[in-house]
Amino acid sequence: MNRVFDGKDEGRLRVRSLRWEDVEAARELMREINPRDPAKYDYVFSRPSIMGYCAPHFEERVCTYCPLRELCRSSRQVRLGRALRSRVEGAILRRCLETWRDEVADYEVEVPLGRYRADAVVHYRWCEHAVVEVERELNDASVGQVLKYRREYYRLRGEMPRAVIAVEKVNDDGLRRELESELGLKVIVC
Repeated sequence: MNRVFDGKDEGRLRVRSLRWEDVEAARELMREINPRDPAKYDYVFSRPSIMGYCAPHFEERVCTYCPLRELCRSSRQVRLGRALRSRVEGAILRRCLETWRDEVADYEVEVPLGRYRADAVVHYRWCEHAVVEVERELNDASVGQVLKYRREYYRLRGEMPRAVIAVEKVNDDGLRRELESELGLKVIVC
């Protein structure tokens, strides 16, 4: 409730803990929105927490599936800017996303995953995810990074994502073939 109504209810609703006063405040706000059926929105507001989409820790949130994500302040923190810190890497990511447009439902950039921050997390239309490391050229550091992202994503969310390295060029096609066949990494040149 705080994440959706922050600043929109003139400060009347601030749930700080599980107290009965907070329940009453939420009910009164819903009664103002829909006097005939204030309980109508219970399911919408409780479902994200029940399904584990909405979590107290930023890196554990799965905002992509949440029906309230367009209204939610926390979701906007993940989606803010939709650009990488590096302009060069941002351009590479944009080119890759353009080639993936029929496959990608949504994406997030600079996604916190424990101690790391993935360049991107891609949400495919068929409900799979991929962690993405973006670099100018394929190198050992990019391989290490994407493997860390994949491990952290699995640790935090209990789902093993695909691991993708998006690059502008590949100098060693042998390395690329080995990464794809031996480690299951996908190397995409954009």
